[in-house]
This record gives sequence, structure tokens and C-alpha cells, in this order.
Amino acid sequence: MHVVDETILPLMNETAANLKPDESELSLIDIPTVKSRSVTPPGLVDPLIRLEVTLQQEIPLKNDEDTVVSDLFILKVLDYYFNETVFDLEKEYILSEKLRPVARLAGNNYALFGEVLSLVRPN
Repeated sequence: MHVVDETILPLMNETAANLKPDESELSLIDIPTVKSRSVTPPGLVDPLIRLEVTLQQEIPLKNDEDTVVSDLFILKVLDYYFNETVFDLEKEYILSEKLRPVARLAGNNYALFGEVLSLVRPN
């Protein structure tokens, strides 16, 4: 699993094509890969955050007619890799203003994370 930023959004969009079960999204794009440590599929080099995960649980989500319309996947993170440009080693957290992650929305729409707000939490 990868966290995508806006610099590789066009490549991510290419992998959103409908494919047959035996087809790989990697066949659609030209991007460097790296051997994963904990899972079989290779990782992508370009994304600034890479997670190696396994499926913990799949939960079918149904509509009012009891038809499955989507799935919720709960994943177990086995390994993670953060590019040093988006990770504060001293504080041990992601620098979201440098990562600028992208979220896939419905249809052809994507969202860029905007302004980050900070609020002091009550004691």
C-alpha cells in the first residue's frame, strides 16, 4: 500500500483501470519497484510512504436491500518505509505539509489535502 502525493497522481490514476483478476496494475505504468520485505508483491519506489500489509479482515458493506455495494478492508501493517523528506525523525511523525497526500474520491475525482489546522487538546 502506498501513500500517493500529487507528483505521481497521473500514474496512480492510470492504475484505476478495470482489470481482469490475473492482470497487474504495474503492467499499465512505467515506475521503478523494489522487492518487499514482508509481502510478495513489489513496492513502488516513487511514493514517499510505503506500507507492507496483509488482510486482517474484510467486511462487506450492504445497502438497504441487503446487497453488497462495497467492502471495508482492515489491514495489518507489517513494515513501513517513509522518505526522509516527509518524516521528522526527532519527533517521529509525518510532515503532512511536505507529503501533500492525495485522496481518491468517487468517479474521476481526487482531493489534495489542504490547510492543516492545529488545536490544543484539553487536559
